[in-house]
Amino acid sequence: MVTEARKQGVTKPGGRQTFWRSRIGRRLLLSILLFSALVTLAITAVDLYADYQVGVLAIQKELDNIQAGYALPLGDSLWKLDRELLAAQVHGIANLPDIADVEVREIGTADGSAVSVVSSGQRLSGLAERRDIPLPCNCGGTLRIIGVLHVEATFANLYKELYLTALTIFAIEGTKAFLTSAFILFVVHRLVTSPLLELARTIRNSTVSSWPLRLRHPPAVLDEFDDLVGAFNALGERLIQDITDMRRTEADLHRYKEQLEATVQERTAQLRLARDAAEAANRAKSAFLANMSHELRTPLNAILGFSNIMRREPDTTGGQREKLDVINRSGEHLLALINDVLEVAKIEAGRVQLADAPFDLGGMMRDVTDMMQSRRRKVCGCRRISRQSFPVTSLETRRAYAKC
Repeated sequence: MVTEARKQGVTKPGGRQTFWRSRIGRRLLLSILLFSALVTLAITAVDLYADYQVGVLAIQKELDNIQAGYALPLGDSLWKLDRELLAAQVHGIANLPDIADVEVREIGTADGSAVSVVSSGQRLSGLAERRDIPLPCNCGGTLRIIGVLHVEATFANLYKELYLTALTIFAIEGTKAFLTSAFILFVVHRLVTSPLLELARTIRNSTVSSWPLRLRHPPAVLDEFDDLVGAFNALGERLIQDITDMRRTEADLHRYKEQLEATVQERTAQLRLARDAAEAANRAKSAFLANMSHELRTPLNAILGFSNIMRREPDTTGGQREKLDVINRSGEHLLALINDVLEVAKIEAGRVQLADAPFDLGGMMRDVTDMMQSRRRKVCGCRRISRQSFPVTSLETRRAYAKC
């Protein structure tokens, strides 16, 4: 859970954050100290190893000096059996630096084993540099080995010196690393952390009207921080421009929406008026067709009725009956047309469904020919069209059509 102070990036509201309390500063200080400690440890290990080698060589050289300086005097004293002189010489060797134990052994038994004559110091049980130095003696012009000088050198003083050296190195290097880290941290805070905190506070408290940002008045030296401020200013200007364009676009869309709604309402009103006018015209047409159909049917029925009456008169000749038949067929055709007009009106109103049905094509053509025969003679004087060109429907077929 991120606290509010962590979100704000400051220690106290409105306060300045010191470089000791800076999170980046603490991480930087710990990183530098850790790196310095590792480097110091490596360098100290190398130095201590070198000092250890030098100390071991110094102990070995000291043993070499004891062998070169004390072997013959101790051999003469052992040959003369002068214990006081041997004790004094052994005590002098034991007082040398890093010498822990000195013992003079005489070789005089038959099996060649050595017997301790004089000793000084304390035997070491741990790690030590041990050496057995032969003690020669000039006996009657002959050099012979009559004893052994056993010397043990301790590393305690060397380890102590190495320990003090390590402490000194760590103390000096640690102080140097801490002071260097503090100085670097101070510089980083002045040049990086503090400007970043100032930039964060300025951006957090800024508004659209406060852009572009001004953090230095005027800047002393242009650096990367000024480039960062310039980048933020450029970003802010682009955001302001984008917001302005977005608001302008929203205003245009709102205006276009209002215009479109007004246009839609106007067109809807016009369509409503047109629909009402079309419905009124349709109702007028339907009323007209209904009235006209009834008005036409009344005289037409009278004509058909009188023609049928005249056809049944006994004094009517064959030619007259033929003409009366034409009148009847024409009247029936006109009546069928009137009925068709009414059917079309019903179809437009959606109240009639069409259905396929067989019909007498030859009879229809003969009826049309008879109706047009007299008109053709009046107009063009043409001869009469023969009715034999149209097939005559059989009685069975006519009955089938009548049933349909």
